[in-house]
Amino acid sequence: MPTDKPRYEVLARAGAIEVRRYAPIIVAETFVEGELGPAGSEGYRRLLSYISGYNRARREIDCPGRLLKAETGNRPAAASPPTAFVPAATTPAAAGTPAGESIPMTAPMGQRPEGAGYWVSFVMPSTLSLVTLPQPSHPQIRLRELAARTVAVIRFRGWWRPRTVKRYRQELEQWMRGAALKAAGEPVYARYNPPYVPPFMRRNEILMPLVAWPPGTVAPGDATGIEPAPASITASR
Repeated sequence: MPTDKPRYEVLARAGAIEVRRYAPIIVAETFVEGELGPAGSEGYRRLLSYISGYNRARREIDCPGRLLKAETGNRPAAASPPTAFVPAATTPAAAGTPAGESIPMTAPMGQRPEGAGYWVSFVMPSTLSLVTLPQPSHPQIRLRELAARTVAVIRFRGWWRPRTVKRYRQELEQWMRGAALKAAGEPVYARYNPPYVPPFMRRNEILMPLVAWPPGTVAPGDATGIEPAPASITASR
């Protein structure tokens, strides 16, 4: 069965780089301190436990304000969680004993740098909402709805290594400077494939949020190599 992926519209292309417009999505995410690889592995384990049943069915919430949406992604403080935080269960089920609902696996797994670590995220299936998703039992997992956004994306294959990620991030940032595009925040490093997929077949991407599109000082087809894509192109490849 094909893995569910976020749908997007391709606004422009320049070689291996695309500018995309994504519809709103919901993510389950957790913050892990550490380097790219170890943080990703720990975050993956936590989120896998959530979609495998370490959760509880959401109770009805009368106050609409409890179904929270956010763009900031700031880490919750111990005494005062940000408004983006959907509270997890206070009494998790016994370890190794899933008591909740299974959620279909999706792609990609994302990592967004912040401070001394990374926010690691799974995209939730498009058929579910903040109302219908089960609440995480792990206290360090939260649910968050991301608004529609425009991003510059570079796609590459191979091993997911820090030096490789750095190389392609620099390539993307160099292209953005030439295209007069400004980043609206930190990028998301996205991995679409399980570990057993050969490196030459893997899909890896870096998604950089943009302040605005189209760029105000660059016309399609100039030295930056931007080519407008047909407005009808949508994808979840």
